[in-house]
Amino acid sequence: MPPGPRWTAGLLCDAVKLAAAQASAIAPVGKTGRALLLKFGTQTDTRPVLGVQGDALTRDAVANYIAKYATKTADAPGLPSTRLRGLDEIRSLRCPAHHKRMIETAWHLGHRQWAHMLGYGGHFLTKSRAYSVTFGRLRADRVAYRRAQRYADGQLDPWGRPVDETTVLFLGSWFYAGSGYAASDAHMLALMSAANARKN
Repeated sequence: MPPGPRWTAGLLCDAVKLAAAQASAIAPVGKTGRALLLKFGTQTDTRPVLGVQGDALTRDAVANYIAKYATKTADAPGLPSTRLRGLDEIRSLRCPAHHKRMIETAWHLGHRQWAHMLGYGGHFLTKSRAYSVTFGRLRADRVAYRRAQRYADGQLDPWGRPVDETTVLFLGSWFYAGSGYAASDAHMLALMSAANARKN
């Protein structure tokens, strides 16, 4: 059921700004006995996500919007993929200065085990059941969607195997397949061109 007319996106934006202005937390600085008061800065930005060119806003559009920015954060160039051993290692990172400062801050706050993940020990897309839909629910919905599809001539998976309504495909890993021409006429032409260039 949609919210009443009083509960607008603008009202939610105002509430987020007020909450951010009042929120704070005390964080211990390692084992020094000191503590820091952490608060949101003035950069808090709240804006409604609107449909493109007046189109109605759909759940898919919101999911795509969130996925775009989550991915941007997840693949920042130069971020380390493994735990760091010391400050020298942090200073030699080739990542944006903002990310390096966040890593150093996490290190100094005592979160050294997770400093390479900007102080966060979980997956960047971890979600609470009380906050949002869970990955288990998403998987179950995908299963139901696949079962509801019907193909008159049958369907094959990417490997050419028959797929029935009980089959759900999951890609668990990605890897670099290579670059350049595959074995084809274009590949042969490229080799001949390279050989001719070397002769001349």
